Amino acid sequence: MFPTVEKTPNLAFTRDLKHYKELTSLYPEEQYNWITSELHTYKGGDINTYQGVLYKPENFDPKKKYPVIFNFYQSLSNTLHEHITPQPVGAGLNIPYLVSNGYLVFCPDIHIGQGRFGEDLLISIEAAADHLSTFDWVDASKLALSGHSYGGFEVNYLVTRTDRFACALSGAGISSIANNIFDLGHRNEEVRSFAKPSSRMGAEFEDNPQLYIKNSLIFFTKEVNTPVLFVHSEDDRNVPFYHSMQFFKLKNISFSNLVIQRCGQ
Repeated sequence: MFPTVEKTPNLAFTRDLKHYKELTSLYPEEQYNWITSELHTYKGGDINTYQGVLYKPENFDPKKKYPVIFNFYQSLSNTLHEHITPQPVGAGLNIPYLVSNGYLVFCPDIHIGQGRFGEDLLISIEAAADHLSTFDWVDASKLALSGHSYGGFEVNYLVTRTDRFACALSGAGISSIANNIFDLGHRNEEVRSFAKPSSRMGAEFEDNPQLYIKNSLIFFTKEVNTPVLFVHSEDDRNVPFYHSMQFFKLKNISFSNLVIQRCGQ
């Protein structure tokens, strides 16, 4: 009745909050090699302590080598016990499906100080990758990145700064803060939030334009060597579709690199 990562939520009836009569019996996890979750705590190169949630299959075999997908969006360690419905999702990953088909998924917390978006993001992800690579059951040559919206922006940044990951998925990610901050044709609440002095950027555009250029990733597409799958909607009203398209077009495509257009959010 009460949901956990291992058990689907169901409806129940009670008169005293002590005794329950189950009204529904939905257990889709029985059709999967279901997931388990565990909290990992580790140190980073900046000596800070980080946490993340690792999803494994119920038949996990420590003698095997597993590829790992790093999926992130700010802090996700508080989702340790949340139930995840096994269905296609418009944003994010279908974690039960991936874990059921041979992947591990790790959701690390990202610690970012004001004005240190890129530097701290890279430290956070490198700390997570270093930590998991210490386990014999992790295939350190098959690590991947995945993020949507703000997480997609993080993926875009990472592939311009490191070649450590075998591939990446960027969903509706910003590619140019410097450009989009002035685009009044879209709502862009998420993008404009970067310009507030109290936000991650730490300065207004007119006070520190170089900071915005440094974090506008279309200026660094030449540095991308990681295969990237871009997923974006033409109808996205928060992050315009052209962000994924311009990143894709500016990149010298020497490997498989695709843009998928979807309707709706």
